[in-house]
Amino acid sequence: MNDFEQEKFFRITRPPYSSRKGRSFHAVQIDPDTLRNCNYKRNYIIHIVENNSDRLSLILAKGALVKLAVKKQYSRRVEHGGILTVITPQYLDLIRPSGEQIVIMLGSHARFKGVGPVKARTLWSTFGESLFEILDNGDIVSLRKILSENTAKNTIDAWRSYINIDAMRFCNAHLGLSVSTSFLVSDYYQQETISKVSEDPYRLLAFGVDFNECDRISVALGFQLDAPIRLAAAAEEALYCHLSSGSTLATVNSDNKCNAHGA
Repeated sequence: MNDFEQEKFFRITRPPYSSRKGRSFHAVQIDPDTLRNCNYKRNYIIHIVENNSDRLSLILAKGALVKLAVKKQYSRRVEHGGILTVITPQYLDLIRPSGEQIVIMLGSHARFKGVGPVKARTLWSTFGESLFEILDNGDIVSLRKILSENTAKNTIDAWRSYINIDAMRFCNAHLGLSVSTSFLVSDYYQQETISKVSEDPYRLLAFGVDFNECDRISVALGFQLDAPIRLAAAAEEALYCHLSSGSTLATVNSDNKCNAHGA
């Protein structure tokens, strides 16, 4: 079964919480065209096992729309005849809504605080399809026709998460970075994510990606192991690694774990 056949669409229904070795999110499966609940008797827990998964709480709040490929899952029956399925995703993307789907997202996502279903519907009835352009361009003046200034600013900030869906997928599905790190990188570089990482994958060191993983990504992107960007990154990484031992003096023969990089 290929990734496309495994893809499922969900809406996060509760705030995230810490769970064993990661973060968990209650969700319901939705129809990708209407965003409506597919089965009211079936509920899901999406479990992401990552060291820095706490960062996901900033984006995967209640009301977030996601698409994922299933890595593994198991189901059990619960009271009242329902079924609970726990999913560990292979990769996970945010869904950018289209058409009237935006009413559901703006009205239910916890990050769009102050909007709510009524104002979300008013925004759509007032601006229609141009609402997407207003949000993309950060047009607070237009939003102020319906929302308060603070709510308008918050709405623009929250929307930025959805502008970067392509960047998120590039990091997660294409480069193989964790979901948490992919969100972190795409949130920092915004629209420049793909170009910044592609021209120098060792920039990922700043986001907690280890040197060997950066090497893997670098080779996948077509760089040679003697590329100048790798040699510069190796020198910098070795320096910081040595400084972390508490010493400011390093020699060619300094014995520390950084020598394992082989650069």
